[in-house]
Amino acid sequence: MRHLLILILLLAPAFTGRAAVADDRPLAQWYYVDVPPAMILEGDGKGTGYVDRIIALFKRSMPGYRHEDVASSVVRMFATMQVRDGICTGGLLRTPERENVLVYSDSFYPVLVNRLVTIRAKRPMLAPYLGADNHVDLMALAADKRLVAGYVGQRFYSTLIQRFIEERTESDPEGRLRVLIPNDRFSDLLRHDRIDFAFGLAAEIYYQSLNGDAAVPGGELVSFAVKGEPITKPGGFACSGGPLGRQMADEMNRLIADPAIRAEIHGYYTDWLDEDARRDFEAAVREEETR
Repeated sequence: MRHLLILILLLAPAFTGRAAVADDRPLAQWYYVDVPPAMILEGDGKGTGYVDRIIALFKRSMPGYRHEDVASSVVRMFATMQVRDGICTGGLLRTPERENVLVYSDSFYPVLVNRLVTIRAKRPMLAPYLGADNHVDLMALAADKRLVAGYVGQRFYSTLIQRFIEERTESDPEGRLRVLIPNDRFSDLLRHDRIDFAFGLAAEIYYQSLNGDAAVPGGELVSFAVKGEPITKPGGFACSGGPLGRQMADEMNRLIADPAIRAEIHGYYTDWLDEDARRDFEAAVREEETR
């Protein structure tokens, strides 16, 4: 018994040392904002958003950190990242203001910008304005006063979409432009002939459509890139600008340099795209990979 006690006393520092090493790993905080289907924080689909799955992949692939999830708002997240190190998120798109204080990973998936969205049954109405590449000539469409458009107020769209909205606002005596609140389901409004088309992010609209009656013939969502505008913008993660945040961004860059990991991430995103949007995304990926 005495020999056993001595052995335990001799081994105790070794076990304590191992625990201390594990506890000494830097803390990596991953911030989430409830913006389906990028990040889904509630309901049956919790954790299945494409950014949710990207973060889970990074956490599995970065064992040198203690990982912690934090739910937040965009405003609070941006403010916290400026005063605390070791925070990363997929919920802050790149802007000049943010680049001044944060560090961004390399782009590892192109994100589709706002598109024209409608349902398959209404596609023939838009056919005269679609090119061979299925991109819509929005300026030509603006002259067609028969069709009712919908958009979310106080959201900034691309240059040509903004111009379309402004022109319709100035000369719209018959109410052919309708302001929608973000919680409105575009797909339901389209299927009930409240609007003929809308503007939105393809993944968000597709997510909304899952809660509607998508089984109605012709009710499937279709979307089109706007002719004359970029189809995508770079998609990456933002991290706090201190040494730890920069280290985490470097780790991500090392991971996404692997084509297999990039392909897996692309699959997370395309799971939330309609057929037309997926085709444009795949074309953008091919173009990005050849640069």
